[in-house]
Amino acid sequence: MKVVNSTQFPTRDLVDYTCDELFLISVHRSQHAEITIIDPESLEIGDIFTIDAEPHEFYGICSDSNFLYLPTKLGQILAIDKFSGELIHTIQSSTMPIMSSIEQDDEFLYCIYGIPINTKYSLLLSKYCLCSFNKTTGRKNIQTNYFEGPPVFCTADDHLWTIAGKNLSCYRKTGELINQIGLREPPDFKPLVTEDHVICIYRHGLVKIFRKKTMTMQSVVGGKPTVSAPKMLSNSELCWLTQNGLYYINIKEQVFKEIKSNKKMNSSLAHAGQYAFGCDDEGCIHSFNTRNNEVHSIKLTDEKLWKPLIIQNQLLVISDDHLHKIEMSK
Repeated sequence: MKVVNSTQFPTRDLVDYTCDELFLISVHRSQHAEITIIDPESLEIGDIFTIDAEPHEFYGICSDSNFLYLPTKLGQILAIDKFSGELIHTIQSSTMPIMSSIEQDDEFLYCIYGIPINTKYSLLLSKYCLCSFNKTTGRKNIQTNYFEGPPVFCTADDHLWTIAGKNLSCYRKTGELINQIGLREPPDFKPLVTEDHVICIYRHGLVKIFRKKTMTMQSVVGGKPTVSAPKMLSNSELCWLTQNGLYYINIKEQVFKEIKSNKKMNSSLAHAGQYAFGCDDEGCIHSFNTRNNEVHSIKLTDEKLWKPLIIQNQLLVISDDHLHKIEMSK
């Protein structure tokens, strides 16, 4: 790895940033939501759009080839043309608050909402539902029956997968519940779904692997405690950051190993092919080769780094006041 470009980048009031095939997209919170489009090749700032809304505190922006989808504190999802900044749709599901990240496919957006219950002293959330919205029209497509929670997570592939309370549930995209498994205790991350498996992971390192077709248990694995959300490297490989490095699992070949960086890692993880990239608390970014266990590191700052992203075969990461572009070759 080597740094090929760095430029000043304001992180004050930065809420989130993401990328698609063309752009790096950041969201800042001031009196309004400020969306910045950045060219990943030159790191030059392009368009800046101001939206009269307050971004959601916990769930970030996502995008497709034409639009940005911004969740708000009021439970809306704003569909914004990412080339003109025009607000195309305001997707509103009654007065229900958003309770999961937004998932998408070519036609629909998917999100879990909480059902608010007013009491004399507070607003309670004890029931939840999964909704989908048409990207073209902004209209609600489905709303499932209510279910218990929290925590709640949602993953979309050919079906919709949720973790709500202690249940792993599978829905058709038309909203019908297909199957449900009790988990004893709720996982800490959204389910990882592959061609063959559905995988539930806990912060203390426990991994439950289910056969996707039958929703029956295949195996339970005890791994290292995780400090990051787990990622799939391939149909049978997954990894996450640990306190001191990277933990790697190959389900097919039954490989379980920790690759140590000997640095205190934080919750930032990206991946490309056989490589995983993570940041530590001392301003370094590390490349982990899951084949030969090699670790390469670059120090960028003395401060904690934000999450790394990969776009156009380049690794981008933000420090306190700079945006860095890193070549991923060894």
